[in-house]
Amino acid sequence: MAIRRDMAVTIEAAEVTAALYRGRPCPPWLVRAVETALERVPALLDPVIVHRWVAVTAVSGEGAEVRAEGGRRRSLRIGPHARLLAGARRALVAAVSIGPRLDREAGRADRLEGYLLDCIGVMALGKVADAAAAVAETEARQRRWGVGPRISPGSLAGWPVEDVHVLCGLLPLAEAGLELSPRGVMHPLKSAVGLIGIGPGYGGSTVGSACHLCRHREDCWRRRQ
Repeated sequence: MAIRRDMAVTIEAAEVTAALYRGRPCPPWLVRAVETALERVPALLDPVIVHRWVAVTAVSGEGAEVRAEGGRRRSLRIGPHARLLAGARRALVAAVSIGPRLDREAGRADRLEGYLLDCIGVMALGKVADAAAAVAETEARQRRWGVGPRISPGSLAGWPVEDVHVLCGLLPLAEAGLELSPRGVMHPLKSAVGLIGIGPGYGGSTVGSACHLCRHREDCWRRRQ
């Protein structure tokens, strides 16, 4: 297991406006508002990754089994897209967060700045998740394996959010300043958990996106596919 807090999170105004306007021209007044909000962001981020490697011992039907070193097997009810782990021998289970400060400031700000800070926070969390993905890519490259997409319970269609408890149960959340409510809500709110499979059954060298299989794909402003 490992906990990392050394990620540099960099977000450009053009990234934010492109996501909000889906490539359409952004009004100059909004560009200025985004730039002003971004000036505040570095002091509001406390990025953290807590991760652990597990063995993927079985993938069958709509489920998979994983086993942490020295631990018992855990069953995952992934659903109709369990095949996404079929090529894996190992998987990186990772929880990521940007901490609570940005959300607190967004709640105190006026409506526009609060909205922009919230959007920027979502993008910042994505950057931290990308840093976790790089861990999987490096391990796969060293083993001359491929790497699969990042998948998460509650997001991947058919994978119930209750399995968040299974994944988080593999990680020392408290040591990373994170916690999980009985209902499966992570705190701080800008936090997420998921896993990435690696193994000889994958052909790609970079972590792919499962956005096209996400149950939020129709209303996600950051959709990649």
